[in-house]
Amino acid sequence: MKVFCLVFLIVPSVAFAQIYPYSKFSVRNTNINSTSVYINNDGYYWGIRYAVNAFMNVYNDRKLHETALAKIGTIRQEYDSHPSKPDSISNGWHNVLVTDNNSFCREAKAYVSNNHVKDFVIDNYLPLTFKSTGTIKKGKNVLTISKSESETVIVDVYFLYDLDEPSVADPPMEPGCVCFWSFNKKYVGEQIIVNNSKYDGLTKTFPRAPDCFEEGARTIFLKPNTYEFTAQKNGNDREGEITIKAGQCLKYRLD
Repeated sequence: MKVFCLVFLIVPSVAFAQIYPYSKFSVRNTNINSTSVYINNDGYYWGIRYAVNAFMNVYNDRKLHETALAKIGTIRQEYDSHPSKPDSISNGWHNVLVTDNNSFCREAKAYVSNNHVKDFVIDNYLPLTFKSTGTIKKGKNVLTISKSESETVIVDVYFLYDLDEPSVADPPMEPGCVCFWSFNKKYVGEQIIVNNSKYDGLTKTFPRAPDCFEEGARTIFLKPNTYEFTAQKNGNDREGEITIKAGQCLKYRLD
């Protein structure tokens, strides 16, 4: 009989606040084997790498690339032809259009305070590390986004929805995450598939439940929702279902 273990972990708000400044996590510490779970920069980049690549990666799909180029041209034309371009954007969340002017063009959300972009979120839930060129000017800003610890991309952020009048958006969703782990060596080196999205699998086994983002396990940021997954292994794959809750890390043992 197959046995699996689920543990929901409320992650300390102090640790998450460095990554999710807009989030309000519970201030309760939950310890696993007397070890508090904190997220460092390594864990952050490890957890978001797939989502960021999915947000930006259209290089290998010709149709997506052509669609992106057409959309980039439309945005430029609309922006350039608009009679008013405000030098000040109201405080709050705003829907924006983001492009590297070469290969991708997507919608995102930006939090503005005192005419500066303070937070930047993709897919309505995932905040990214970035640097801004300064204040918003003429309804536009330039950000340098961290794709990983060593790779960045420069993007233009257009506040097209605010050109005529201020248009404040709803706040993004608060993310959660899942941490897959196992003491079964057959999962090491195999992939994990969550709702048809493929992720690298485990790189080592554990004698006990690891901390979220601990090296060797696989921690993935996701929107709060229920997902189907397949964990490949040397033998019969493990299929199951996970439910992600905002501000919480779900520990899932693969057996």
